[in-house]
Amino acid sequence: FDLMLGDTLLFPKFKEKDSFKKFDYVIANPPWNQDGYNEENLKKGEYVKERFPFGFPTKQSADWAWIQHMIASTKEDGKAIIVIDTGAVSRGGREKLIRQKIIEKDLIEAVILLPEKLFYNTGAPAVIIVFNKKKPEERKNKILLINASKEFIPGKKQNTLGEENIQKIAK
Repeated sequence: FDLMLGDTLLFPKFKEKDSFKKFDYVIANPPWNQDGYNEENLKKGEYVKERFPFGFPTKQSADWAWIQHMIASTKEDGKAIIVIDTGAVSRGGREKLIRQKIIEKDLIEAVILLPEKLFYNTGAPAVIIVFNKKKPEERKNKILLINASKEFIPGKKQNTLGEENIQKIAK
């Protein structure tokens, strides 16, 4: 594996020839609601048109900048699987417009609502969004929605997903 330090949203570190590198699969849990990455700031970076074709988020949350970067970083038949704050699928304004364009391009295969208190740094629930650039015919123009918010093993400070929970969600 390669680990590189830097500001990915402005200057991607994984590059090939004259562009950023593309992968078969991108799996990530980017920083949630990271601020400071609005249109003005993102336009100072590299490969802006290629990485943010659906628009720019507000300064308050870079969630859809991260998501677009990861979609752009997948090959034409690739998938991106992203764990993100639930607000990313419900906020309005610019984020709603970006989501609409991504839905119109039929890039979202599934959205899985996770239980709260799964992560050390927040009690908020998350979603897993599965992006697929080459959906199978039977899944075209459809989005699978899975409510897994009740699938967990309760803990005092943190909930966990057991093997049974994971199998049920996957099924």
